[in-house]
Amino acid sequence: MRRTRREGGGWSPTPELSVDELRANVKGDSEPWTEAVRDILAETEDLTILYAVGVRKRSEANEEGIMRWSDAAVAPAAVGISGAKMALDASQARESI
Repeated sequence: MRRTRREGGGWSPTPELSVDELRANVKGDSEPWTEAVRDILAETEDLTILYAVGVRKRSEANEEGIMRWSDAAVAPAAVGISGAKMALDASQARESI
């Protein structure tokens, strides 16, 4: 909380995240912020929009340099999914936000 008070005024979720704590999660409970979260997800192309990619898998992919679902390196194995089909490709992900 102290860090938020001290530094939070300069934080921003877009166009590039200034701190990881501002990462949106499409699967999280966002009420009453649903529209704001949707806008952030659209602008940041967050990996959690992809089927079976939650916060943990997103963090692992980010550590490998994969930050957005539009990244050419996005593939099931790259985002921690094995034996499963990615339900959304880039065009479907953009439409579903």
